[in-house]
Amino acid sequence: TSPLHYDEYENLLAQVRGRKELILFPPEDLPRLHYRPRPKGVLRYEWPDRFTREPIGEEAAATRVVFAGSVNLTHPTASEREDLSRCSPMRCTLQPGETLYLPAYWHHEVYSHAAHVPSGSRLVATDDTLSSLNVAVNFWFRNETQPPLAYP
Repeated sequence: TSPLHYDEYENLLAQVRGRKELILFPPEDLPRLHYRPRPKGVLRYEWPDRFTREPIGEEAAATRVVFAGSVNLTHPTASEREDLSRCSPMRCTLQPGETLYLPAYWHHEVYSHAAHVPSGSRLVATDDTLSSLNVAVNFWFRNETQPPLAYP
């Protein structure tokens, strides 16, 4: 799952296993999506199976920021509900084998749903968290698309 955000790049999202539900908003909805700066975290991968989070100190919090919507789409406040009522959301569900083209600057929130790994599968799960999977591949690519509004 990823909260409401946009990417500055064109994107092809290919679903391999499980499914994804997306709520999409066109770029013009930006003023009503309550974007706020947030500290940008760093997750490091160490071969073969370890992830660590880099702590976000005060200096990093001030200099490494990402802009993301602060609206909780499933439980908006009264004022957020009013703003959302003037938006033009679309919903999309991606199944395995399907690919979605997501233009640059389109806002999206993503919910991932795992596909259960059947018993007898050649995939060996060593941990309960690996017993069901959601696998997707993103292909981001630069282009000359400019944001239609003043984006943060």
